[in-house]
Amino acid sequence: MRSLIAAICLCLMPASLVLAEIAAKPGGLEVRTETLDARITSGRLVALSELDITLKTKTGDAKIALSDLAEMTVAEPADPMTVVGRAVVLTSAGQYVTAAKVTAVDGKVNFTNSVLGKITFAFPSVAALYLPTSSQSAADVARKCLALELGRGDQDIVVVARKTGGWLGVQGILKSIDDKMLTFSWKGTDRKISLAGVRAVFVAPTGDAKTEKFKGVVTLRDGSSVRFASLTYGKSVFNISLSGSGDTKTAAGNVATVKFVSDRVVNLSDLTPHDVKQHGLLDTSMRWRTNSSVSGGAITLGGRSYSTGLGLHSFCELTYKLDARFKSLIAVVGIDDVVRPGGDAILTFLGDGKELSTPLTVTGKEKPQSVRVGLTGVKTFVVRVDFGKDFLDVGDHVDLAGARLIK
Repeated sequence: MRSLIAAICLCLMPASLVLAEIAAKPGGLEVRTETLDARITSGRLVALSELDITLKTKTGDAKIALSDLAEMTVAEPADPMTVVGRAVVLTSAGQYVTAAKVTAVDGKVNFTNSVLGKITFAFPSVAALYLPTSSQSAADVARKCLALELGRGDQDIVVVARKTGGWLGVQGILKSIDDKMLTFSWKGTDRKISLAGVRAVFVAPTGDAKTEKFKGVVTLRDGSSVRFASLTYGKSVFNISLSGSGDTKTAAGNVATVKFVSDRVVNLSDLTPHDVKQHGLLDTSMRWRTNSSVSGGAITLGGRSYSTGLGLHSFCELTYKLDARFKSLIAVVGIDDVVRPGGDAILTFLGDGKELSTPLTVTGKEKPQSVRVGLTGVKTFVVRVDFGKDFLDVGDHVDLAGARLIK
């Protein structure tokens, strides 16, 4: 996976300081924070520095070191792919940024985000451009492109809507985009295509992107996400220094979530199990999945979606070699919303052959629950989902949402 940002240039625009429709409450921005070890604190955001965050809670000021912070939530972000008529840039790191006035020249993609202003990504930092019509969404474009079975190679792909109907994907090299035309090298010859007919551009991976350090990802209310090198808050304004280069600022009401990265944390979904055992009630099974539920959709518990975690189905047993590198596992456990109130399973955590906690009964009639499992000294870790009291596997879509290992 290439780095998100090889080069970013941001220019401020007045809109970046305009509050979103749902602005901060009078008296300050209400936020919810979660630490690496799953401690939750809610209150009014007073300050955010390079070292810590300060909240005004009902019991007084609470100061949390950024080195202990996992995320800060203000509101649930929108899905940028579903907005009709809105172009979207997909970065090579898998994040989406809503866009307008998309152009490309000299190996860089330029566009304007309604909150952050003008942005420039180098080609290696971009995976795709979705350019829907006024009656389509970026998600509509992505689905139609998927149906084309384009495949991916060492060349860029331009998807064009033909006047005779249907869409066509052409491989070549993207040269430039202006407000009217796209220039594309096809079989060694530069060709111009009317931008009005271009629905998507897929940029071939080159491996040329610089690896830029970043401290987290900030997601705006419209769903746009960008990596940051630093993030501070004061006087109802977030100051953002983007990874690579470029500083900008935005009003408090424009931010939805902030997720911080830490070298103390490893997502369980990033590890490959040493051994896998699974079978259904009648020798058929739903395959376990990483970062999605077993049905293939987003992990969703209690109305909240999670970008990381495991989707498991009874019976399933995953064995990991941890070699005593971690102190604990933190996760939110429950039956995925898509099948609730169905589902009845037993979740067990084992360390070196011994139960690490009392087995959990997980049903679709109960609320999701946070779990914390001690792993100090554990070399072999097992996650097991077994049939519940109903002795059936129907609806046993067990999610380990946000499952992370803490060093």
